Amino acid sequence: METNVQSNIVIAGTSHLTKRPHDMPCNVIELMCEATQKAAEDAGNDAILSVVDQIIVPQGTWTINNPGGLVAQHLGIAAKSITYNVGILQSSLIKRAIEDVNAAKSRCTLIVGGEAKDYERNVSESLHAIPTLSDSRRQESSEFIQPADLPISRYEIDMGLIKAPEQYALIENAYAHAHKLTRESHQELINNEWEEMARIADSIPSSWIQNAHNHLKKNGWGRTIATPYMLHHVTQWNVNQASAILITTQDVAETYSNGSDGFIFPNALIESNAVIPLTERSQLHHCNGLHHIKNEHVRLTGKNPSESQFHELYSCFPIAVRLQREAFELGKRPGTITGGMTFAGGP
Repeated sequence: METNVQSNIVIAGTSHLTKRPHDMPCNVIELMCEATQKAAEDAGNDAILSVVDQIIVPQGTWTINNPGGLVAQHLGIAAKSITYNVGILQSSLIKRAIEDVNAAKSRCTLIVGGEAKDYERNVSESLHAIPTLSDSRRQESSEFIQPADLPISRYEIDMGLIKAPEQYALIENAYAHAHKLTRESHQELINNEWEEMARIADSIPSSWIQNAHNHLKKNGWGRTIATPYMLHHVTQWNVNQASAILITTQDVAETYSNGSDGFIFPNALIESNAVIPLTERSQLHHCNGLHHIKNEHVRLTGKNPSESQFHELYSCFPIAVRLQREAFELGKRPGTITGGMTFAGGP
């Protein structure tokens, strides 16, 4: 599924926020509100929040019924709240925002998400309670989006093959078998890939694991999660992080900024939502959707993905990143500017 983006749609402001364990603890709603404030400042003026009329939030590990409504209440704005459940591509939130702004269903949409799981695990007694919605706020529009299809089959559920690490480990091992890799050479491949991730994460001040490369040398790869994956090969969700994106029209954005130099003009958005459960694939390590995405990218932009200046192949597991690298023919070009979910943070 692809979206051709009109030239007047802009990402006006963005933010990424990391709170260290020694910082003043805050709950996840407070974290998302602070990220929102910083995105507004990045847009040029926090008064842009006055035109936000839609807030989209990806479901986290927390259980909050209407997180967008609580963010709106905290910021004192009137906005429709939409929550996207786990199992939906993160790009779908951006696609919805762009399409709604383009169709004049929204003047300005805020996408915001966060986790405060590290604080919740270690200093829960110091956190403010998650607030409740006022009676008037409960009357405002809210929506909860579920994935169209389950990513796993009934057979896999009955067999107990339901955890993501186990499924991705199967794909990883199928890849090793198809490429005739020994156990040692396969493990070396994964380690080398993730050492490069750590090196890049070291250049990003907001990375959750600081000095990641030295951290690996000192602590190793950690306990086994699902062979061949160890703790420091997979995503890290015990973080205190939030991100926010403001999507609007160029006219609205320019009203609240000093110029358009910081705006991002999306060109195209492509995603594949076809669901083929793992055990129903003829070759476990093949992902046909990636090749379709590459072809659509060429059709819509006239360029191969490898010609882009930056790439962020963000995924919970090494095999997903490697399959994208190969499908998009990146060669030795970096596949990340953040250091990935293990070191930069996630989920």
